[in-house]
Amino acid sequence: MVPRSILTLLGEAARQALERGSVPSGQRLLTPQDLAAALGPTSQQRVAEVQEEYSLTARLRNLEGQQVMMRPEEAEKLLGRPRPEEPPGAPTNGKMVLEELINLGVLSRRKDGRIDVPDIYRYGFGIKRKGGVARPR
Repeated sequence: MVPRSILTLLGEAARQALERGSVPSGQRLLTPQDLAAALGPTSQQRVAEVQEEYSLTARLRNLEGQQVMMRPEEAEKLLGRPRPEEPPGAPTNGKMVLEELINLGVLSRRKDGRIDVPDIYRYGFGIKRKGGVARPR
């Protein structure tokens, strides 16, 4: 995560905590639920930043609606499909794209080999995960 994203996350969580109303004395200003709710807008902002810098990150849109952790073969298949917003001649080698996205830090490989997406990118690209802190409705 980059410092700007951390500041955005904390600022958005604080804004939501203030909208919730006054905090009783002795309680936290920011709750895990506030941070979870702030992750969505923060992720959207970070995704926009990373897509400006690296056009290949558009491939994460191919994972929209999918659930991580996923097998590398499944990720390679999805990531090997170029997106309409990419420049002509974009690579179609899913394994190469996967490795490049891991090198950029927008994907990670777990010890067991499965592919994961950090939350700072997962929300913005619409990728799902089981578990975690429930987001406020």
